[in-house]
Amino acid sequence: ITVSATVTGDKKRARAALECIVEDNGKAIATWRQRTSQQLAPGEHDLTVSGNVRDVRLWELEDNPAIYDLRVRLIGSDGSIIDEKLLTARGFREFQIDGNQFTLNGTRCRLRVTALHDGQRPYLVSGYAVRDFINNMKDIGYNAIYVWSNFAPGHSAIDISTLLTEADRHG
Repeated sequence: ITVSATVTGDKKRARAALECIVEDNGKAIATWRQRTSQQLAPGEHDLTVSGNVRDVRLWELEDNPAIYDLRVRLIGSDGSIIDEKLLTARGFREFQIDGNQFTLNGTRCRLRVTALHDGQRPYLVSGYAVRDFINNMKDIGYNAIYVWSNFAPGHSAIDISTLLTEADRHG
């Protein structure tokens, strides 16, 4: 995993570290920290941290997919947490497309796709409505959603990240 973050330094120079923690039901299973090699001047800086996660359950198209949380922290030179962001519902998976064959985690998978179009947008204004939509589509056999391009951030009644997070949670 590689995590990148843009941080904004304040008025004084300081050292910092970017820390990434992968959690399984609140328990840390992997942690990486990358300290800056020099003091950060005021302004924006891109920080990156990379690491491996071992022995994870792979995300699958099922009712209880393996989901992990990713906690990203900016750590000050004194060890204090300056900022923290929790990213939920992340799955580890490997997919490949070879011609018209799609494989998920090494297993051939037939995609059954439904479209999410503008006519449905007014009804998907809450997390509950999104979960209901996804559950209904799964119940009738769909395992993928085609989202039209006019569903871009700022142009729809629903935050696209809500749709993606709920889809990950529901397999």
